[in-house]
Amino acid sequence: MSRQHLLVCLAAMLGCLLMADAALQIVYDAQDLIDLFTDTPSFQMTDEIEVDGDLDFADTEFSTPLGLSVMECVPYSGVFNGQGHVIKNIAMDNTGNSDYPHAGLFCGLKGATIKDVTINTLCSFKGDSAGALSILYWDLFLW
Repeated sequence: MSRQHLLVCLAAMLGCLLMADAALQIVYDAQDLIDLFTDTPSFQMTDEIEVDGDLDFADTEFSTPLGLSVMECVPYSGVFNGQGHVIKNIAMDNTGNSDYPHAGLFCGLKGATIKDVTINTLCSFKGDSAGALSILYWDLFLW
């Protein structure tokens, strides 16, 4: 076996080992998603999230991005599969918030895949730094 083939095999094995730690988490509504990031001890930021219904944030208390823990951002690095569903009615305004002045669905993304989801025009994100999906692209900027 050549050195190049050996490196390819090792890389494939490492990829499988990393994916083995990721679990599939299914969310049915916006509160499920919030709870997943705040109240689920087994949840890892590398877990795959599969959406099984539109995520309507109208009746939730969602004021800080997902992944924010004690004012520290832990970036999401899994696969978020919206399965064609819609995220709607997020109204996050953290402008002037001295605790956390940034706004976005996630506080950070690092190597994540976000697919097959729509954030509709009923969503609004305002803050010193703001983005619909994420405040930070983690590989480019660290604070």
